[in-house]
Amino acid sequence: MADTERGGGDATGARNWTTTSEETPQVTRKKQLALTAAIGMAALAVILLALDFFGYTSVADAQFEGPPLTLTQQGTNCVFTNTGEGYVRTELFRVTSGDWRIEWEYPGVERGVNLSLTVFVSNQNDEAINARPTGDFGRTNGAYKVTSTPGTYYLVFQGGYPDRQYTVTVDNCAGAADSATGSTSSPAGASPTASPTATASPSPTPEPTPSPSPTPQPNPDLFDSGGPTIGPAPLMPGGGCPREYPIKRGDVCYTESR
Repeated sequence: MADTERGGGDATGARNWTTTSEETPQVTRKKQLALTAAIGMAALAVILLALDFFGYTSVADAQFEGPPLTLTQQGTNCVFTNTGEGYVRTELFRVTSGDWRIEWEYPGVERGVNLSLTVFVSNQNDEAINARPTGDFGRTNGAYKVTSTPGTYYLVFQGGYPDRQYTVTVDNCAGAADSATGSTSSPAGASPTASPTATASPSPTPEPTPSPSPTPQPNPDLFDSGGPTIGPAPLMPGGGCPREYPIKRGDVCYTESR
């Protein structure tokens, strides 16, 4: 009896030991799976952060600070200037080359200060464009190289510091997308809008020129003064008679003899 109970006790103990020894590897495997999953999630987060840093992911959901920044045209460069921190978007601009460059800088920063700025590039369809950082990064400046196609793009700036002004310059830039130099041409087949024809103003009616008064002509009959038509007429200073009174009688002249 004692042996039976002792045996029973030994059997129960054996069963308990077997169950415990079987459950321990299961718990270990579950912990290993949980740890693997945690490591995978962390790696995925790091990958997504890296892709976002290099411009592969969209920043369309970012909360932008204020209206889009307008550019200043400087030759073939477009310059954006901003002060402050947060997500800031630029207006649409056009580039004329498939290879172009973005440079950012905090001007006038005192020595020993390190500042940074992250730049994202998207086209007019909100598609992210790869912008590769170059070796020009410094304490207060940096640069990106973009390889794409000529077209319309915009930038998003992440970072900045309160009361710190920074400038971002894009080369091979033709200006804002809606400007005269940066606007796209009309689609093929579209007729350009004709400018309204100016209505010609009627010419003023010239005032009539008054006719000049006729110049009075001398009377051909110099001696027609109302006197007799046949004479007498006085002699001329030389003692002769005028042609109209050719006949001389005494000291006077007549047109006909009597």
